[in-house]
Amino acid sequence: MKFRSLIFVLIAIMLVMPMISAVPPVTTEFLGDFRFVIEANIFDYYQTDTSACTHIYVFNQTSGDIADNSIVSCRVELTNSNGTVMLEGMPTTHDDHYKMCRNNTILTERGDYSLAIVCNDSSMYGTKDAFFGLNHYGEGLTPAIEGSHNNSMWALVFFFTLCIIGIFKFQVPVGKFACYFTAHVLFIAGSFAEWQFLHGYALSSVANEGVFKVLFYVSITSLFPIVLLSIVWMAYYHIMNDTITGFMDKGMDFKDAERRAGRNKW
Repeated sequence: MKFRSLIFVLIAIMLVMPMISAVPPVTTEFLGDFRFVIEANIFDYYQTDTSACTHIYVFNQTSGDIADNSIVSCRVELTNSNGTVMLEGMPTTHDDHYKMCRNNTILTERGDYSLAIVCNDSSMYGTKDAFFGLNHYGEGLTPAIEGSHNNSMWALVFFFTLCIIGIFKFQVPVGKFACYFTAHVLFIAGSFAEWQFLHGYALSSVANEGVFKVLFYVSITSLFPIVLLSIVWMAYYHIMNDTITGFMDKGMDFKDAERRAGRNKW
């Protein structure tokens, strides 16, 4: 009864968790256009250590015509969430637009950034402020992606729990080993998936990511010596089993044969 209740609770959590933890992605905000209307192809998210270019178009708010870039000058400033200026300067002019590019060494740290654009001539001006996120995937976390991740993680927890229960339920050593190694591999997969998920989408501090990173490396490193110890134990078990069987063939009962086999081995 307790085992069935545990399965029911795990399944319920798998279904409810995505609805609880789903969060909307970061969106770009545009503020303060005055007389000159400024449009730019700025995405909500960019990937770390990559180059990117922004195309800037300036329109006369009254007539709707594209502003003459021989008269209108623009300035761009890129800052991080701490207010540190990462890039500033004048964009290059083209036939009907301006272009501002950054190389792959400018933005290397995950986080939130802002891009301020100011354009003016002798009588008019316009401004635009855009906000975007930077992570290792170059895309935002959507409720669908988060829900899929949560379901996968809870599925791993479910099967991991079944394996742990199987270790205590099975009496045959082969069954115990099968359950243990399956649980160990699931733990490796789960810790790696959570580490990469938090790291890629920049959802938490480095310390939180580090917990899953350490768990992953410890679990995958410990798997190999455990395999070797298991092989040695299984060999010892079979030798002991053959010895006990030999004593029992000579007329001893199981307990006496087991004690005799243990003394002979040591």
